[in-house]
Amino acid sequence: LHPRKAHMMMWVQISPSDDAWVQLELVYSDPDIASMAKRVFELEEAHGFQVARRLIDPNMGMASASGRHREITWEEEFASCGLRCDLAENDKQGDGVGIDRVNTHLKPDRRTRDVRIHIHRDRCPTTVEQMLRYCWADYKKSAEKDQKQQTRDKYDDFPTLFRYLLNSNPEFSVLRTGSPIVSRRPANAEARKKGLVREGHRRTL
Repeated sequence: LHPRKAHMMMWVQISPSDDAWVQLELVYSDPDIASMAKRVFELEEAHGFQVARRLIDPNMGMASASGRHREITWEEEFASCGLRCDLAENDKQGDGVGIDRVNTHLKPDRRTRDVRIHIHRDRCPTTVEQMLRYCWADYKKSAEKDQKQQTRDKYDDFPTLFRYLLNSNPEFSVLRTGSPIVSRRPANAEARKKGLVREGHRRTL
């Protein structure tokens, strides 16, 4: 989420072994939040997603969403359209914990001999591209200094979403039994239209 960039989202399924399976991405350029929310619900219904939790970039989530209503944040703007989000946890200054967690998940597990992040190649082309191009920043005169302890801003959108995801320590058991569902499958679409299902009062899977 960035005021001068498209909204970027991804849907991640957490497996019983707590591995992350990225099922879908969305790059949405229309600044109208209501139309974006409509598109989000359409995609979730089309794919049968049951959303247990939504995370939003903490920096932008707390920022003003409009020059006309500076007291309204992006988090509140999303919530007003039915997209209730928790503020994601950012890394503390310079500690790089989130990046370390992503790197750990990209290494083969000793038991399964498989990585713990899986991306649907056909439905998530931008995620794949950015993960392949994401890298550390360099000083202009790299021969004179050590490598920068920060990543490049370019191609960092979806890698940053991974960092936010893993900083939340997603666990299948918690998401399945302990979190309220914020968006249900198509069976409730008609009920939602008729106002029979109230947001915030839906239980988990």
